[in-house]
Amino acid sequence: MSNYPTENKYIGFINIFNDEFEPLLYSSDGNYKNFTPKLLETLKANRILFKKPEDLTKETVSWGLMIPVFEDKEKKNKINVFKLLTTGVNYGKKTGIVCTSLQKKDHSKIYQEMGLPDTEKNTKESYCFKIAVQLYNLKRLSLLPEYKPK
Repeated sequence: MSNYPTENKYIGFINIFNDEFEPLLYSSDGNYKNFTPKLLETLKANRILFKKPEDLTKETVSWGLMIPVFEDKEKKNKINVFKLLTTGVNYGKKTGIVCTSLQKKDHSKIYQEMGLPDTEKNTKESYCFKIAVQLYNLKRLSLLPEYKPK
């Protein structure tokens, strides 16, 4: 951090691999500084809390989420996984389904919802990539952190 050229005293980051809003602050000399509760509240007051939609029964297009999950059994490393909240009636709390675990017919249905042309050559990964890009363009993809700048 000390080699990063800046005139600012501190450099701030948001940990996108944490479900909780976790701002990180480093001084220009590379030392970490904890946020006080008052400083954290001030930061949140200058941001908008974004929440995922709870009810998609009346929606016509699915919603995407990038959610941090542990990638190993030791629960040490997290990766962001692309999940979908599909339209229609939900039974219980919708937490999203990992996009690559959907079947081709489900991907095709989501493609139709968004008006995308479907081809036989799509793989699960290519479907999910194209769906994520389209949802981002439609502003229907939630990315961490949950507090966004105003």
